[in-house]
Amino acid sequence: MSLTTVAVYTITIHKRNQSIKDLEVLSDFDFGSDLITLIQKLPALLNDGSNTFSIFEDKANQKRLRINTQEFKPFGRCIDGELETGDYGVESTFIDGKGNNKGTIGKDDSPLMPFYFLCDIPKNETKGYILLQRFRQFGVFTMFVKALRGEFTKSHPDYTISFDPITSFREFNRILDEAEIKKVSFQSRDSRQFLNVFRPRNSNDNFNPADVFLEVNLVAKRNKKINLMNSVRNIILNDSAKVDTYFQVSGLENVPLKIYFKANGRPYTLDTSMMDNFSPDIDISHFVNINSKGFPEILDVKKASMKLLADIKAEQKDKK
Repeated sequence: MSLTTVAVYTITIHKRNQSIKDLEVLSDFDFGSDLITLIQKLPALLNDGSNTFSIFEDKANQKRLRINTQEFKPFGRCIDGELETGDYGVESTFIDGKGNNKGTIGKDDSPLMPFYFLCDIPKNETKGYILLQRFRQFGVFTMFVKALRGEFTKSHPDYTISFDPITSFREFNRILDEAEIKKVSFQSRDSRQFLNVFRPRNSNDNFNPADVFLEVNLVAKRNKKINLMNSVRNIILNDSAKVDTYFQVSGLENVPLKIYFKANGRPYTLDTSMMDNFSPDIDISHFVNINSKGFPEILDVKKASMKLLADIKAEQKDKK
């Protein structure tokens, strides 16, 4: 089964030279502008009028993004559709399963992969959401954000648009059900603290604590796991909880904690100092059929994404 996942990001806007905490209302910023209007117009802004497709090109990295304007559909305060992306810049031969030459891909040709996206811009709110499908190791986030941010900056030069990862902790807890902790890392950048743990004995070394940080690791032995999952779940459920409540490391107090674990064969890293930006891609492979071209069915991805968006919005509402 090919891995199909969804990555989720929040969308926020703030005025340049002001605190990023002073967020603008997405449906009413810059003298009455509505972000959803810009997103709706994005295909037209990228279209030179020659066909039904809009193209954004990243020449530095030799990548292209194509938007099918007929598949870019607004509904309510949401927009979804299909994005395609591919690389170019080298000529290559493609072959069949027996090694026979089937043709040539030119230097200016871009073999495209399709990806589903869903964007939600609630009215009178300071936070929106964008969900982007990934397939295997491929995704479309960087290209889509570059295209959208470029047009946003042209229209609103005094404002900054930000995209920050987020997750559904309901889904994340489901991941933890299958997870095994392989490494736990405690880090301190406070030289006063880690000198309680480490002190050089040779003054000729000219050691400067300001040049380093201390890392204390617990590492699981081969074929073993670290049984601290209950504490990890408690830290996640209460992101204001101090690590010291659950763990004691001699000489260190209230230090960030990184947890490295595997679930369903995939590695994850959780940093307690960045809980708001923790976003494991949500695996939806079991809900998605693969079409005759070998790609996930867009309608299946849409159904899973809509459910995920509803879960995340409900969780965010509960936090308020």
